[in-house]
Amino acid sequence: MGIGMIRKITTKLVMIYLLIIVSTFALLNIFGSKSMEEKLVQQKKEFLMQEAQLIAGEYGLEYINEAITLQSLRRQMMLTDRFLDVHILLTNSTGVVFADTRPEHELSIREYVKNFPEGNSYESSDDVTDKEARLIVWAPITYDDIVRGYVCLAVSEDTIQGDMLLYMNVFNIMYLVFVVILLLFFVLVFFGTAYPVY
Repeated sequence: MGIGMIRKITTKLVMIYLLIIVSTFALLNIFGSKSMEEKLVQQKKEFLMQEAQLIAGEYGLEYINEAITLQSLRRQMMLTDRFLDVHILLTNSTGVVFADTRPEHELSIREYVKNFPEGNSYESSDDVTDKEARLIVWAPITYDDIVRGYVCLAVSEDTIQGDMLLYMNVFNIMYLVFVVILLLFFVLVFFGTAYPVY
């Protein structure tokens, strides 16, 4: 085996290594990020729906039954808002907001969700007032099989994007570890095939 053959083997190994690295990085960041975003949005919808049902079942019913005051209800909602980092609104059966954890945002459910409350239990669109995309989830507050109001949870899609970027950063760090391990593998292959010929 001559020097030319060693160079060919080395060039092929480097080209294969670079091809694997670039294609894996491209696939991970193009298709992986889109898939991750869809999965995170779905998980967020499910989580928010569970929380809305929990709030409607506990605090909403207590308020309807007059077991707690509106002030007490707002305090509980503020604590939940801080803990979950979601905008919580309580509406009557027609959609008029009577408790809001972030009144400075002035989110009108009827303006924001076109077919509230008849439509899906979640909606994702642009807010009319501040042009911020949000994911809104709502659950009915029922008493004696009559809908008395709704619990609405709204989270900004920027928050979901931030979560996605966090996950993608973790994947990219794992990818860098993979790149180092693959480099060590190719170095071993090189020293096993081309180096003994020297």
